Amino acid sequence: MRTNAASEPLSTLTSARDVKIRKGHKTDWKDSRRLAHLLRHGMIRPSFIPERGIRELRGLTRRRKQLTHEAIGVKNRVSKVLEEANIKLGSVLSDIFGVTGRAILEALLDGKMSPSEMAHFAKRSAKQKIPEITASLERHRLTDEQRFLIRQSFRQLEFLASCIDELEQEIRHRILAVPEYREASSLLQTIPGVREDAAAVIIAEAGVHMEQFPSAKHFSSWVGLCPGNNKSADVEKTGHTTKGNAWLRAVMVEIAWPASMKLGSYFRVRYQRLVPRIGKKRAVVAVAHSMLTLIYQMLSTKTPYRKAVEEQTHELGRQKYIRQHLKALARLGYIVHEVIPQNPG
Repeated sequence: MRTNAASEPLSTLTSARDVKIRKGHKTDWKDSRRLAHLLRHGMIRPSFIPERGIRELRGLTRRRKQLTHEAIGVKNRVSKVLEEANIKLGSVLSDIFGVTGRAILEALLDGKMSPSEMAHFAKRSAKQKIPEITASLERHRLTDEQRFLIRQSFRQLEFLASCIDELEQEIRHRILAVPEYREASSLLQTIPGVREDAAAVIIAEAGVHMEQFPSAKHFSSWVGLCPGNNKSADVEKTGHTTKGNAWLRAVMVEIAWPASMKLGSYFRVRYQRLVPRIGKKRAVVAVAHSMLTLIYQMLSTKTPYRKAVEEQTHELGRQKYIRQHLKALARLGYIVHEVIPQNPG
């Protein structure tokens, strides 16, 4: 806490990592003295605190994510019960809670049909797996206690699904009610892989304005998607990504997968170029980093995806062209101390 010239109290919220004291010197008195010293000399970086509307939207999106994870946990417990009952349905169907899987599970709970009869509940592409489905249901040992547990899990899933639907309706209502949020959501959905739910998370975590981040690099560092700084003796080594906003980081990695598979997109080209060198998972994180940089540019300039990615690609090509020529000049013994910016006119 600090006061200005008019004696009005001002508070500064910062990350504990930035003001961490040395081990063995941790006392309340030393903490307060150190914090006062840092604040007096302007050495504390204030944290990003969005406006109230964004904070309320953030609470809703995070709650939706928590309930989604809880529903996944319930489904995993059902799968475990089926495995204990010698039902190998999960190894045949990609989703045992889909149309085919749910119909078969309902028949199993009823307990009046044979495995071959239950297998004929298969729909669409699952019809080609009827022999495998029949084999996975034969010699099952589903007890009354296990049926009771599965029925309870189904009721819990229905309750969670209704809660998630209510949250999605409330999130959609809040975004549509504010013109800035609505415009940012429409803008973000022009990016491959970004749908309405992902756009809502990006708005809730980062806001609709980028003035709080000096550059795209600061934004990437805040999210935790920029490469770590691991350099020694002028040798740059591979560094792990930094810690940051775990909620936005997770969403960015999720949307990076479909974006890297989209035919004709810039992100697919980048993904395919990186996979042979660093592998699929690291390549997806790199694509998420590129998407985050593009999102910063789009929200800063209110530019749609197609035009923004063209400008970014042009700038990346220009920087690569400059680096190539600087290296060529260095090999010839010339060192360039200053690069004159290109004149727009």
